[in-house]
Amino acid sequence: MRATERIVLESDERKVPALRTARKVHSRLRVHSSIRRRASELVLIDYCYLSVRTWRSRNPELQYVLDLRFVDPALRLSRHVAWRFLTASAVLTAGAVALAWWISESSTAWWQHEWLPVLGGVFGLAVCAVLIGIYRTTETLTMFSLSGRARLLEVEGDPPVGAFRSAAFVERRVPIEPGSSVVLVTDGAAEVRGEPLDVGLERLRVLCERERDPRALCDLIVRGEASAGPSDDDVAVLVAQIQPLPERLSTRWPADADALGGLRHLLRRWLAGHGAGPDETYDITVAVQEAAANAVEHAYAPGMAAFSVDAEHRDGQVVVTVTDRGNWRDARGENRGRGLPLMRGLMESVHVEPADGGTSVVMRRTLAGS
Repeated sequence: MRATERIVLESDERKVPALRTARKVHSRLRVHSSIRRRASELVLIDYCYLSVRTWRSRNPELQYVLDLRFVDPALRLSRHVAWRFLTASAVLTAGAVALAWWISESSTAWWQHEWLPVLGGVFGLAVCAVLIGIYRTTETLTMFSLSGRARLLEVEGDPPVGAFRSAAFVERRVPIEPGSSVVLVTDGAAEVRGEPLDVGLERLRVLCERERDPRALCDLIVRGEASAGPSDDDVAVLVAQIQPLPERLSTRWPADADALGGLRHLLRRWLAGHGAGPDETYDITVAVQEAAANAVEHAYAPGMAAFSVDAEHRDGQVVVTVTDRGNWRDARGENRGRGLPLMRGLMESVHVEPADGGTSVVMRRTLAGS
């Protein structure tokens, strides 16, 4: 059996950036309320963070940063109306109107009537109640975290596998937020004879919200937690977790050409998270793949070995380092040796740093949007 090696992702602790230390500010919105003497500022920074600051009478009140990657896009706008003060204003206004009618119908001239000050006081209270009601009527925009919430993916199903010889299957793409888990099951995991399938799917959804550990969730589904008991049908379960990429990417890969596909996919995701455009992503990915291919081909003799790829974003510039731990050998075959010129054509700078313990290739590219 061929030996395999697990890909290890290592990074320093991911820190939420502060507004003053943000690498890039994308947009800024400031809202001011003269009545409340309060101001709020929303600033979108570093692609996926929202800085929120509020002031009251020019004194800082709140300051925090939200990670928008883990916010449910279905925002909720709610309005709180101060009905108590508005109702009191309506009652006082009705009383003032009744009192004014009574004063106007009396034999005494209205400007000499002894109840005129009372009328002014009631009318003043009604105006104050309206102003307080308007002041305390607010609108609130609420954001909800996606953490812990489970939902069924709404996709149109294809014919069962093996049911028809000429069945056509359509590939579909569904956006999945980083940090989410995807649970795939066969129908036996939730289907119960004589019961609508939606009931079993709801039990499965609730179970996924309750159990966060992937292995424990698989065990519970296989034991029949979502099908109200052991199933008579075969049950297959697959749970995949979509891990968020770290701010600084540090990976270790087996020195095998088959590992390059996974490296390309991971690097494209990481570059997209830092705002790289399609052309920039393509150029950087090709250059890194070429450096990694050189490490696989030239640095090691046949056998188990590994190389590392580190990437970070510094002041709008992407810096990628490919490091091997072997001893470089001459190229095998003719018409080789074009890798370094290709890397230099795609990146702004390429430095090869040989050492006793291996060789590092450091590549830099400034992103256009920085």
